[in-house]
This record gives sequence, structure tokens and C-alpha cells, in this order.
Amino acid sequence: MYNMVDYARDMGTAPFSDVPFGEIDQAILAQLVYLPLERALPSPSARMTMSALSQALEDETADKIYEILLRDRLQLLHACGQSARYGDLLVSGFVNDISHEDEMQFCAMVVTLPDHRRALCFRGTDLTLAGWKEDLNMSFDEPTPAQRRAVEYINEHAGVPCIVLGHSKGGNLAVYGSAFCDALPQSRITQIYTNDGPGLSPASISSAPYQAIAPRIISLLPQNSLVGVLLSQHKPYQVVYSRAVGVLEHNPFSWEVERKNHAFVRREELSRTSLMMDETMDEWLARMSLDERRTFADTLYEVLSASESKTLGELVKNPRRSAERMLKAMKGIDPMTRKAVRQLIARFFSVGAEVLVSRTAEALGIDQDKDDEPPEKSITSE
Repeated sequence: MYNMVDYARDMGTAPFSDVPFGEIDQAILAQLVYLPLERALPSPSARMTMSALSQALEDETADKIYEILLRDRLQLLHACGQSARYGDLLVSGFVNDISHEDEMQFCAMVVTLPDHRRALCFRGTDLTLAGWKEDLNMSFDEPTPAQRRAVEYINEHAGVPCIVLGHSKGGNLAVYGSAFCDALPQSRITQIYTNDGPGLSPASISSAPYQAIAPRIISLLPQNSLVGVLLSQHKPYQVVYSRAVGVLEHNPFSWEVERKNHAFVRREELSRTSLMMDETMDEWLARMSLDERRTFADTLYEVLSASESKTLGELVKNPRRSAERMLKAMKGIDPMTRKAVRQLIARFFSVGAEVLVSRTAEALGIDQDKDDEPPEKSITSE
């Protein structure tokens, strides 16, 4: 499969004057901001070209199986560092702020393009269950500390025309920060890319600041998106083709690139299950109070954690065992919350998951027809 690493290698001699900055370029930068750049860029004032960064991280290794994304990102960095197209791009403004007290992880960098525009790049979460819960937390805690930092970052660095971008939570930060930054920096933003990033709350989506930047948002979702359909997603979105399965489609290295069009391969629409998830999430959020959303997020995380998996990859590696452990943990949950949690769990396992979860539930003595009938009032436990 031809992906963004292949694209970075093949486009090595194509200057931006011939092939303008586009969606593959932004997706590349959205992945590079995940790298441990603090080794080479110890302060926001430090600057380094992409080529120099590649050399600085030359001895960085990713030998363990759970470091597959780090390995892909290092390959991508080295491909960019050896490329005339990307090698001279200047990286600066790197920050990686982690506050356990505020439950905040915020990371961003600035990439200066040859025409002096800036790409403001926000890091997302990883494939851990804790990272996925951080995405879900946005449904009841907006603005989050990271979203506030994104606003400050854009106000500080959007002194010239710029593109704002990110993957996963980074896409959410790109959209939120662009919507709620000051008027002058906002006027300098030409495009906002969110790569399978969670949406915003219904209140933010309907706000005047969001509506002001909505025409500039480009939202890319894989066909079986799970993360990107959380909260209220920007519409219209564009669906890209992933060679992965289920939740692993969140990894943009699995998104197929069409080189001649300098774009990801498209699909006409999200899969039926992803569309159902989108509609279901919108319906749930519309009915839930903030406290109910918090309860739902905490309950879902507790159930997922019962699988004894730390990452989404571990969760789907042995689906039957994971499903059995999680369904056992669901026995004490009220019916409507259990139904919502079961549907989300099924999405983690992709095709055939509904059958797997249903059969495992039957084996554990959970009456699905009865238990899945929603009560007339709150989803929270009495």
C-alpha cells in the first residue's frame, strides 16, 4: 500500500512552488509533532530544520512491538529529512506541557514553509485507552486545559498567514483554538485540518466564533471512524480509505495515498456502522447533562479497562477474551448506559463485533433484549 512515507520519499525533489502544500503534507506534519522533539528542541525559542532534526533523532529506536507508531514516525522524519521538499522546512515553537494536576497534555510546534506561511501543528493522543478517554472527556469538560492552551498558542504564533492542523485530539485543538482565538490571528488562518479528530460540543458548533471559521475546516475521517465521530463532528467531512480494520483505522499511516492527485484515496461515505455511531453519539449527547456525560465516560473507561488492555491494539488482539471480561464488568450498570457502552465496545472490534459481543453476552447470562430497553429517564445509575 502506498502511504505518506512513500509519498515523502517520492516527492523529495518536488518544491512547494510546483506542488503546493496540500492534505498529504499537513498529515505528515500532524504525525511528526508526535515525535520526542524535546531532545533537539529543548525550548520554544529553539529552531532546527527538518533535515537537522532527522540527524538529531538518528539514534532514536523503536524496537518494541507497541512502538510501531514511533517507528513509522521516525521513518517519516528521516524520509523528510533527506528530501529537498521537506528538508529545509524550519521547525520552532516546540512545547510539550504535561500537568497531572490539570490532567493536561499539550504539545505543539510551528513549521515555517518556503513562502513564509506557518503551519501550527498540534499533537493528539496515542492509542492507549487513557488517551482515548481524554478524547471522550471533551464531551463534558469544554474548554479543557489543552483547548485553552491551543487558543493561547495560536494567538502567540499566528502573526503571519498560517495553516492550523492536527490528528486525533490535535485536530480538535486545531479547530477549537482557531474558533476561539483573537480576531486578528483568526483572520490570518487560511485552512484548518482535522485528521480523525473528535468534534466539539453542540454549543461550540452552533457558536458564532465556530461558524466564522467553519468554511476553512477540512475534516478527514477514515471509513470506519470511531474517534472522529465523537461529539459533534464538522460537516461536511471527507472520507478517506484505510487499509486497517476498525479502531486501527485511526492510524493515518494506514490511509492510502493517491500520488498523482496528491491526496488520500476517497470513499463516498462512512461505513454504515460508523454512521450509526455518529448518529447515536449525537443523540446521547443531546439527552445527557454534563454530569451524565462524565458518568458515561468514566463507566466506559472502567469497562474497557476491565479487559486488562492498556492500548486499543491489545484490546482487539484477543477480542473474545476482552469482550468476556468487559461484559462481566457491565453487569452492574443500568440498562441504558449498558446499551450505549456495548455499542461502543462493538465498534472497537469492527466487522462481526456485534455478533461476537451478543454471543458472549448470551454466554454470560445477560438478557440483551430486556437489558437493552432504554429507561424513560436518566442514563446514570440510580
